[in-house]
Amino acid sequence: YSLLFKRDQQYSLLFKRDQQYSLLFKRDQQYSLIFKSDQQYSLLFKRDQ
Repeated sequence: YSLLFKRDQQYSLLFKRDQQYSLLFKRDQQYSLIFKSDQQYSLLFKRDQ
């Protein structure tokens, strides 16, 4: 499933697929990707690339 919501001009996308959780967060033209797989956490941060 996918959940998209807007709050305070901030966009967050949360979806579940194959028991994997991904969180996409946009704020102040900054992109953050948090991915959970096999009990491992990865943080990918993109800013003004």
